[in-house]
Order: sequence, then structure tokens, then C-alpha cells
Amino acid sequence: MVLLTRGKDKGLLDRLRALGIEAAEVALLEQVDLPGLEVLPGRLLQADWVAVTSKEGAKRLLWAWEKAGRPLLK
Repeated sequence: MVLLTRGKDKGLLDRLRALGIEAAEVALLEQVDLPGLEVLPGRLLQADWVAVTSKEGAKRLLWAWEKAGRPLLK
């Protein structure tokens, strides 16, 4: 059983199946953008540092960083 967000890591499921391992996708999470995401680009310009804790968080940070004009981040 692979616990993930539906549709993510299809490659992992394919590799497991290729090895003869029965694999099932069990989606327990759904990623949604919160309303505050729209203000993130402006907040990046004020930040001293940024911490990213997940792949999904990194995707949102990349989006905001590009919208903010790619400012220097620590």
C-alpha cells in the first residue's frame, strides 16, 4: 500500500509493480491552496529566511518566488 495524494508518485507504483509487488494507491490527502497563497509573493520580499517542509510547499514557494521577481532567498 502506498499512501499518497491521488495521482502523485505514479512512478513509484509502476516500479513496485514491475518488481512483482502488488501495490495499491490509497489517497489520504488532498492538496488545496489556501486563500493566503496570493499574498505570498509580496511576503517573500519582506522575509529574512524561508523554510520548506514538503514537495508541495516547495512548489508553492517556487510559484511565489517567480511571481515576486525571483528575489534572493536564504
